[in-house]
Amino acid sequence: MSRLLEAAGSGDAWAVGELCDRHGAALFGLARAILGYPARAETVVVEVIARACIDPGATATASGGGSLRRELARLTYLYATRCLDTTSSSRPGSGSAMMAGLAELARQQRSAVALVQCGDHTIGDVAGLLDVTEPVVAMLLCSGLKDLQTADRPAAGDGSRRAGRPV
Repeated sequence: MSRLLEAAGSGDAWAVGELCDRHGAALFGLARAILGYPARAETVVVEVIARACIDPGATATASGGGSLRRELARLTYLYATRCLDTTSSSRPGSGSAMMAGLAELARQQRSAVALVQCGDHTIGDVAGLLDVTEPVVAMLLCSGLKDLQTADRPAAGDGSRRAGRPV
């Protein structure tokens, strides 16, 4: 078990703060990528860190000797996905069912990218968490990163360049 987690579990306020400082931003990025709402993401991160501090032995045991960040990210993913509303009243083949399927694909892309970038997870780890094969994770990462790259480019009509005139 990490000394920091052990100290946080014993009530050391500095250790709890340090745990939040070291891992909070990455866990928040992961939770926000999954949930889409900052307030819900913050609630998830607080809950995950609080549970880790309440029972540091369980968190350390679950990590199996892996990094604390990786285990906290796994717990954040699991908790955040439980917060999602998974009920759907749409008929198979309907437009709303197709939109729900596209939303789920986008969520999986965001989750895969965030787990790798923020959670120190490998493609194999992500495959296990998402319950898909490694080639599917590779596809999700590729398409998710491509979507992020496209989103970062300025739009053609954003006014930053005028035809025939340098900026």
